Amino acid sequence: MKLKVKHTEFAARLKEALKDAGYSKPRNKLGVEEMPLARHLKVSREIVHRYIEGKTKPYDDKLKKIALFLNVSYTWLRDGIGAKKFSPIVNITENASFVPLIDYKKAVNWKTEYKNEHQKLESMIACSVQVSEKAFALPVIGIAMQRDDGDSFPVGSYIIVDPDVKPADGSYVVARIGDSPEATFKQLRIDAGAGTKYLINLNKSFNTTLPLTASCEIIGVVVYMCKNIK
Repeated sequence: MKLKVKHTEFAARLKEALKDAGYSKPRNKLGVEEMPLARHLKVSREIVHRYIEGKTKPYDDKLKKIALFLNVSYTWLRDGIGAKKFSPIVNITENASFVPLIDYKKAVNWKTEYKNEHQKLESMIACSVQVSEKAFALPVIGIAMQRDDGDSFPVGSYIIVDPDVKPADGSYVVARIGDSPEATFKQLRIDAGAGTKYLINLNKSFNTTLPLTASCEIIGVVVYMCKNIK
């Protein structure tokens, strides 16, 4: 029976990741150890053997666990797309979530289009908090949300945004102002006495206050940040 090309390519990436993680075993016919991964996935050695031979490819839930275990990119392991290693520093745990990395233009319509857009994305980022299926990641661009004390979001870091989280005073949010084609990243402030809401930057050099009017929309609340290795 002829192996599917996709499974063969996946098997090669899996073997490469296992060797990089220190699971080489030259005397084994496949050249790698199988039991450490089998124990982690709670499956038999025979199943892992089939993965490595390219006879079968694990389902998505197992793929995510393998990527976390071997500290490689989920999209690289699954499809061979992008860099092999994680770029953000994250607290990798068994319950980590993978969210799509998008841009500020896609964020505008993400709440209604996320199911269709998921199929077109190439990059995913892991975060150690549980989020809804609508959650997404954005790169931090510019220094408007960066400061020397307190919370700070430096250029090169990523924010994880969850549209299902309810915003409150002090929340960091991604919002659309009017009919702008791009979303923006700000802090939400609520003056309960005056009944007003507005968006601000953390960097005092960008001392802009944007009233949150009826024409503005909060797309989601920032629930996590991860940084690049420098």
